[in-house]
Amino acid sequence: QIELENVDASESNLILMPNPGCFGEQEEKVQDDLFPEPQEPSEDEIQATQTCPVDTVEEMVLKLESSSHWSTEETVDFLKTYGGGYGPELSAAKLHSFESEPAGHINNEHWHNPTVTPLPVAPSVKIYCFYGFGIPTERGYYYKKHCGQNKTASDGGKECSASLEDPPIILDTSVSDEDNNITYGVRLTTGDVSVPLLSLGYMCADAWQGKSQLNPSGIKVVTREYRHEFEFSANDPIRGGPRSGEHCDILGNIDMMEDFLRVATDHNLASVQTRISSNIEEIAERINNHPLGGLK
Repeated sequence: QIELENVDASESNLILMPNPGCFGEQEEKVQDDLFPEPQEPSEDEIQATQTCPVDTVEEMVLKLESSSHWSTEETVDFLKTYGGGYGPELSAAKLHSFESEPAGHINNEHWHNPTVTPLPVAPSVKIYCFYGFGIPTERGYYYKKHCGQNKTASDGGKECSASLEDPPIILDTSVSDEDNNITYGVRLTTGDVSVPLLSLGYMCADAWQGKSQLNPSGIKVVTREYRHEFEFSANDPIRGGPRSGEHCDILGNIDMMEDFLRVATDHNLASVQTRISSNIEEIAERINNHPLGGLK
């Protein structure tokens, strides 16, 4: 859940790359130069040109007044609208779905989403999940309205020099809470610096375990966690040591590489069993017990 604090959405005047017909001939010409006008626009395309994205985004920003928390769905919807145009048509962004589609339902558009698309029916296959953890990792953010959208800044009434073309919402670096792992507007949790523990381990340690809609043939899934242990080495000062759990550095983790070689060579494979030392199972239990949570 993305959390937004200290938001002042009044008197917003958002400027975005417009759809044709929103702002006049000059903008239309720029848009035409970048993207040739369709030969025969459909009724939906004609309808879209009659609604300026500025108005849509302004409405979404104004909604911040009534809530200091945005759900993942609301956040993604905002990002799609603000950064709309042709981008979502060319990437997987448009394929994110929050519909109540049951887990295990095969949908070619969502093949890349492991929380929806089931594993293959291959009972003889084994899956090994190896990942590091124990390093502060970004997991959430606090945002505020950009002062560039108002004539004066929202903090202190000072004149704001930001351009109106800047993003309407920016990171609120004034929010810090050491007890809750919040630093300069960024909430931290354990992970491998790049990926938080929840994303690293939830599917492997819980959702894929046993026979279920997401694992229809009961593929065995082995999860091995490697706690980050920093160690400085004069011979290799850039890396984090032989037992680093960092996102890329783990490729040089001697424990992980030994396990990897056992799997690749089928040598002493019985020693490579599930080993979990984080609280990922507790996290998974809380998710599964939530009225709207769980994938099984």
